[in-house]
Amino acid sequence: TDIIITGGQNVSASEVESELLKISGIDDVGVTGVPDAEWGQKLVALVVTAHQEPRMGSKSLREFLSTRLPGYQIPKEIIAVNEIPRTELGKIRRKELLEMATNLLS
Repeated sequence: TDIIITGGQNVSASEVESELLKISGIDDVGVTGVPDAEWGQKLVALVVTAHQEPRMGSKSLREFLSTRLPGYQIPKEIIAVNEIPRTELGKIRRKELLEMATNLLS
């Protein structure tokens, strides 16, 4: 599903993805909720960056998002990856994205 519940708040993954895609150098992004003791689900963004662009650090990306989204919609973790799992039609495979994020954080 596109809705992630974190800290009692509903977050639309596609809304957060849309904001991250506005950043120069980010080619693709997937946002998921990883199980977390404190938040219920912790927001995690997996991003694919352009090779020619310098990579912004997680702190800079979160600062950019803080001017556009409420605090509860800002991912706690932002991880660079080579690709986002997608269907042939381009839709994010949410289950695979969650597995990918979980593996990267463990």
